[in-house]
Amino acid sequence: MSFKLIVNADDFGPIDFINQGIYHHLSQGNIDSTQVLVNMDPVKLKTNLKRLHGYVPADRTFDLGVHFTLTSGGPLTGHENNHAAWGGMVEKTKQGVTQFKDYTKFDYDYAKYFSAIEKEFETQRDVLIRLTKEVNSEMKGEKLVVNSVSNHHNIFTIAPDLFEVYVRVAQGAPGKPLKIRSPKASPYDTIKTYYNLVLPLRNKTDDRGQRKLMEEMCFNFSNNNYTKNKEVKIESPAYIDIDFYKGIGSLAIGKVKETKIEDRKEKFAEMIKRAQTYVPKKDIEPVPAIVEFVFHLGASDEVTKGQSFEQMAAGYPGVTYKYFDNRLTELLCLNELSKDPKFKDLIKTKVSWDECGEVTYRRIK
Repeated sequence: MSFKLIVNADDFGPIDFINQGIYHHLSQGNIDSTQVLVNMDPVKLKTNLKRLHGYVPADRTFDLGVHFTLTSGGPLTGHENNHAAWGGMVEKTKQGVTQFKDYTKFDYDYAKYFSAIEKEFETQRDVLIRLTKEVNSEMKGEKLVVNSVSNHHNIFTIAPDLFEVYVRVAQGAPGKPLKIRSPKASPYDTIKTYYNLVLPLRNKTDDRGQRKLMEEMCFNFSNNNYTKNKEVKIESPAYIDIDFYKGIGSLAIGKVKETKIEDRKEKFAEMIKRAQTYVPKKDIEPVPAIVEFVFHLGASDEVTKGQSFEQMAAGYPGVTYKYFDNRLTELLCLNELSKDPKFKDLIKTKVSWDECGEVTYRRIK
């Protein structure tokens, strides 16, 4: 095989519907890692990490990443004076709880709050490292390994200053630097459509100039470039394939149509073809290429019975419950792919984030 595949599941932690899908595929040896939303009740998070530990197959370890967020849940920091610390980046719920604004209302004047943002990232990082260490000790086995970071809603690739805070916090982790989800997304046309069409339709604080900068950064990353002023080196996969992100989903809970599963299986085959034909850029990327595929999983008869998707996401705003039927589809699709002779060895072969080498994003000449 000309590449290595990290099979990752996003959004572990606050929502049981999502966690159930991750437990299922972890127990089957079908996923290599999960990205954790840390800004939640720490007691519940530790309990869920213990459950996760119990599902790790006997002969494996399981990678965890910090799914940094400024657009879901609430901040872990700044509670002494939320308004001064976070200003327009947060809002209060009807229950009086301070939450980050949804990405559709993201405050593009975020630079005012850089000190709060960096402290929040560091806290999210350190909480996951601490709780994972406690869980491994209490469960008597070093099964869970924190070794990566990613970002919820792709929010840290909207501008160089925010991206560099993200990188700095990852590289400054205690113990050892954490690997970073690639800012290079494939296929490029999908992310371009997001910036040009989807974001302005959904975002109530749409800023045309900001979107232009986002698209420029995305284009630069796609060519392993950064800015005119500097280059950046990160340890990461070669790219992340985002073809599964398409599809808004629905509000209903019902039987997933076989045609939806077949459509996702076809997308997976196309993603594999892209990875097989990807040629690492000489001297600035490791060989063989490591590629990340992200699944958004969620399924459990006990959890879904008698509940709406909206009820399942209650208490943690910022995870789109309208996508939950697609999570069921992706879980069933991965079930079938993991048994398919063409793909099962690739899926079930453990690939760790620790295997990712240094990738350079060059200064634009």
